[in-house]
Amino acid sequence: CPVTAFVRANGLILPTMPTSITPPPQNLFGDAYEDGYRTHRVTVIAPAGKLGIVIDDPMGYMPVVHAIKETSVLRGKVNVGDYLLFVDGIDCRGMSAFRVGRLISSRSHSAVRTLVLERGSGWLLR
Repeated sequence: CPVTAFVRANGLILPTMPTSITPPPQNLFGDAYEDGYRTHRVTVIAPAGKLGIVIDDPMGYMPVVHAIKETSVLRGKVNVGDYLLFVDGIDCRGMSAFRVGRLISSRSHSAVRTLVLERGSGWLLR
């Protein structure tokens, strides 16, 4: 995804991510970094109710799965470190963890919720 602007926060200059309703056709980070790290998208269908995951945004603009509770309905489907890109087609890039949590909670009564995540699959051997 192209970086559209930069934001100054606490003396740091951080890129902002573009927002859209429709997921872009490419992976968030491209097919592979130059240094050989590959990522891929994962779509997870979540049932109604609490999901049992903890979302954080350590970079300030990209929500990430920080923890998965033992009782989570998504255990085995979502990994710690997965980036949360979309919830029911709503772009989460650029949202705070608090805002993403509110978004997920606001849809807790829906029969299903669709989460699109970006997952690193590891280092490629060259």
